[in-house]
Amino acid sequence: MDHMENALYLREEADKHLAKALIDGHRAVTMNGRSILKYLYSGIERLSWYSSCAFDEYKNVCTQLQHEDIRALENLTSLFMNRNKCILIFTLYFERLTRDLNEKDRTTLKKNLRRESLRGSIYLAGLFATANVTNRALAQGLADVIVSSPRNVDLVKRAARAGYGLTVLEHYGMLHERLKAAERLRIADPEFYWMLHKCRLETCYFFVEPILKPYIGYKGLKNEKEVRKIIMDILEKL
Repeated sequence: MDHMENALYLREEADKHLAKALIDGHRAVTMNGRSILKYLYSGIERLSWYSSCAFDEYKNVCTQLQHEDIRALENLTSLFMNRNKCILIFTLYFERLTRDLNEKDRTTLKKNLRRESLRGSIYLAGLFATANVTNRALAQGLADVIVSSPRNVDLVKRAARAGYGLTVLEHYGMLHERLKAAERLRIADPEFYWMLHKCRLETCYFFVEPILKPYIGYKGLKNEKEVRKIIMDILEKL
């Protein structure tokens, strides 16, 4: 067999295993059936990628897989999502978004957000109990508003429960999906990816991607109106 035939054979074997798992009624779980199918298939797919280790020309693929899996296993807590991790991801996002504003524009941004909170269009009144709210406090406050919104409370709960009731293979499949989301972030916004990577949160981006995806890649904004528009767009979708 040449390399192409080997690859096709291995893929066919993976498909056979997937079919057998489905026929055996791999359903005794607490999550949505469609998600389970996706994670199950992703787990088998990722395992099949290890077949590349047999070929010298794919050693880089094998090395990357091993690095990602070892990193995940070295810190198992990074595989589980919770409210604090959600808040930290959004805090880092908003801190970077406002980072390049000058002091005058930062002050203007806070005043305009305070005005919006008084109008009741967004619930930020608690952030402005004092006039001199710090940039860190503003970022954390915005993050807390997002995570505490009715829409995202459910998202956080689902994320926190995501690992329960899964088999080892399905856990591996979820890890595969999370790593793919992290890779999408790395390509779209390398700086933010490495900010999360430093905190071991890059795979947790998977859970907040539906909210942040349209606003990824915005950095170095020096215009208060542009920054405020992004913040308002995110908040008004809650």
